[in-house]
Amino acid sequence: MRWIRRLATFLFVTHLLAAGALLHFAGCGEPLLSTTDEPADVISEDATEEEDVVDRDGSYFLLEVIYPSGTQVIYDEVLLDSHISYGSQHIGSAVALTIEKKLSAPFAVINLNLGFVVGSNDYPVTIEDIGAWPWTQAQSELPPSMKIIATDGSGPQLNFSSWVEGASGRYLITRWGVAPGDVIEGSLSGTLKNDGPVDAAAEVKGTFRVFIPTTNL
Repeated sequence: MRWIRRLATFLFVTHLLAAGALLHFAGCGEPLLSTTDEPADVISEDATEEEDVVDRDGSYFLLEVIYPSGTQVIYDEVLLDSHISYGSQHIGSAVALTIEKKLSAPFAVINLNLGFVVGSNDYPVTIEDIGAWPWTQAQSELPPSMKIIATDGSGPQLNFSSWVEGASGRYLITRWGVAPGDVIEGSLSGTLKNDGPVDAAAEVKGTFRVFIPTTNL
């Protein structure tokens, strides 16, 4: 039985030597990559992107705009009551709804004009229910309409508008209401043209939600 103990001792020593050699070469070259290690530029499956800062339970718009240079800008914005104009000032018994927000970085003024949501003899309704509502081109800023005032790179400030010849688009309303506290939801898509001497166009698409605030007479 002595030869069995010698064989066991020999095998044990051989295993230790082999393990030491492996550690030696691993230390001299690249570190060994275990099954739980990952290269620095690989995102693990359970990693998550930075959380969206927009309150999807409130009023917002999320727009993707492609400017003439090909630059794509995402406008992902919370809307406060101060960004939502809902009222009858200077239009009698009619009620108009407009969304406008000014941004500083990058500079832009974004205006969604849904127009007269409660009409009168002088101001007929422009949007009154769910469905597709094309942007009006018969007159400057006649609703429904949209405009984005922005600069495209280092170029001049441009007024991309839905009423200029060559522009087209629509609002697609999927949820509708006209009383304070009601919700209007939908999407938009189209081509905006510069309202000025520079011939330029911007492509826009996106979604929005508006909680109608207290009427601002």
